Amino acid sequence: MSMISNHHIWLVAIAIIAFLGSLGGVHLFREYALSRGHIDIPNDRSSHETPTPRGGGIVIAVVVLTVYLAAAAALESNIAIGYLVGATLVVSISWLDDVRSVAFHWRFLVHTAAAVCLLLDSPTVQHLYIPYSEAVLPLGIFGPLIATVAIVWMINAYNFMDGIDGIAGAQAVTASVGWLLIAARLDDSLIVFFAMAILASSLGFLVHNWPPATIFMGDAGSAFLGFTFAAMPLLVRSHDDIWPGILPWVTLALVWLFVFDSVVTVLGRLVRREKIWQAHRSHIYQRMVINGLSHRRVTGIYFMLSAGIMVTTSYLAIDRRAMEIVTIPAVILSTLVLIVAFLMSKKGVSSL
Repeated sequence: MSMISNHHIWLVAIAIIAFLGSLGGVHLFREYALSRGHIDIPNDRSSHETPTPRGGGIVIAVVVLTVYLAAAAALESNIAIGYLVGATLVVSISWLDDVRSVAFHWRFLVHTAAAVCLLLDSPTVQHLYIPYSEAVLPLGIFGPLIATVAIVWMINAYNFMDGIDGIAGAQAVTASVGWLLIAARLDDSLIVFFAMAILASSLGFLVHNWPPATIFMGDAGSAFLGFTFAAMPLLVRSHDDIWPGILPWVTLALVWLFVFDSVVTVLGRLVRREKIWQAHRSHIYQRMVINGLSHRRVTGIYFMLSAGIMVTTSYLAIDRRAMEIVTIPAVILSTLVLIVAFLMSKKGVSSL
């Protein structure tokens, strides 16, 4: 943690600037969205009942990328050009989709291009650690392919999960805290500042988006966050303390409930032969709202469970034994708690 003690003033400054930039920026963007008619009108597939401006998450992307560039310049660190190009592609196509519908195949193509840009400018994904063994699976030529699929999935999974007030922003808070602590342990100053920018800007956005929301994140924000969290293990500086092939599992753990919910939902829709790219209300979190729980309560459940996973992951997960003893059991327990919460909501249990 020596890096934090050496740069704590800058860290606090970034937190304040990113929070206020997001807080004020989202307010201004809301006025802009209202004036331009960028309004999400409720329909039978919506989880909200009031017409609400959308697309405010683009402010998070602008603030975070600005801080990243400024921090890299101040620290004289190398800028991940592949990440910047990929993030720009993701935000651009997502913004177009926010203001006018873009066909799924075009979005998928751009998401894939963004993943390729990131991987071309990042260390090759060569190994994957196998939990509860000392084995590290060599991925060889399949590494980049697996990474591309994972990145594209994360972009869309995060987008899928941005369906009720506060849930996407709250997940960004827990995941960014996790990466901040991991980067601090690895003494990676740029990623600490980067993670702090995500944390503070997400909190600034949540002031407007916490139930009842006055603005929605939109694809530009949710897709950007999904891409960014998928990119984190490739952006973190290589370090001898990291067990080979373990960072992909860290990434998965820090956004686990989003991945679990999206995978279960997509598989269910495929079984029912539904078009997975069309809007729907089949996610676990959406069905909990349909069953009678408020947005605030459902978001709170996801936030608390994700925070619990983050606590067990952020400082311990780069150690193989700690991940096996603490993190993986925490992930399993949180998944079971979510399933129980869903089943209880389905039965109309008021104690939830």
